Amino acid sequence: QYLGGMRHGVGSLFGPTSADGRGLAASAVPDKPGEPPHAWVVGTWVDGLLDGPGCELRIEGGEWSHFYRGSFALGRRSGAGIEVRVGAVYTGQWADDLRHGYGTQHWCTVQGRPAAVSYPGQLAAKGPLRYEGEWQHGEVHGYGRHRWGAS
Repeated sequence: QYLGGMRHGVGSLFGPTSADGRGLAASAVPDKPGEPPHAWVVGTWVDGLLDGPGCELRIEGGEWSHFYRGSFALGRRSGAGIEVRVGAVYTGQWADDLRHGYGTQHWCTVQGRPAAVSYPGQLAAKGPLRYEGEWQHGEVHGYGRHRWGAS
């Protein structure tokens, strides 16, 4: 649906992402010539931005990059949501497109090999691994627990 020339209401969209990889644009600058990232998005739009519950599937280089299902506010992940990437699943709270609040990250084996685990300034290990606890601005922060060999 559209209102005043902008996406508004319930709908879906498939097309190129914007140059910074966030949101969607009618005309986009590809990250690599000949291989623009694409996204499939379903949700509620307000003034051209996702707002409320929605789903997003990102495809880069012809393969899926990640899937997110949860809440959006002004086009960014906000509130409860789940993100699935190759070798990792995060379930928890989001704010301004970053993990923020309480959440659980699972790393698992990929093609029979333990997934390498690292995030800025925190931990480098090989999985399977689980972290359950607090996040701030996309990083592990506050109280939480790491478990190796967890399912």
